[in-house]
Amino acid sequence: MKKFFITHVLLLIIFCSSVSAQSYFTGGVNLDFTFNCNKEVRDEIGVLILKPSIFLEYNTFKENSKIGFHIDGNGCVFYNDGDLMLGLGAMIGPSFLFSTGAESGFIISPGITAGFLLTGDSEDENSKSNEQKDTTLGVAYLGIGTTIKYFFRSGLTIGLNLNYSPLTYISNSVTRRNNTETFNKLENSISIGICFGFTECFK
Repeated sequence: MKKFFITHVLLLIIFCSSVSAQSYFTGGVNLDFTFNCNKEVRDEIGVLILKPSIFLEYNTFKENSKIGFHIDGNGCVFYNDGDLMLGLGAMIGPSFLFSTGAESGFIISPGITAGFLLTGDSEDENSKSNEQKDTTLGVAYLGIGTTIKYFFRSGLTIGLNLNYSPLTYISNSVTRRNNTETFNKLENSISIGICFGFTECFK
């Protein structure tokens, strides 16, 4: 199934590139802040989830058209001394080009977004009793979103990420002294973030 999906995405990108007048590749870093809307979730894990990641975005436009197609993905992998962060996400949909010069302008890319985030950490709650606390948080989401990016003539790109996920599943597990407490909840969440990167245009 995974190979089937990857193959079709690559074929779609190749097809769009062959019929397009110009394509834009953007790569960089995201810093997203996800706000939990459900009170039970906020009480359990807090109001905010921080999601740093790297991203790649592809936008393609036909000749003399400012409306095109985009697909982008982001991911993060981090592990150090029991602290873990693993996440993947993707968005697909139309894109809109607003030129402000020969090689600069805005690209607005709304679409359907989906992904997951897994974090875990271990810490000593009390150094005298050596009590260990292990926490694992899993988040899976499906929703809608948009990115608003401005690319300069140099290729430098800054942008804003906005996402609303009415289908967000959260699972939190806390283990102390071999006793595990779990919390599972379906809720909605809002994500706001900033991005920095570099854009290359192919015509």
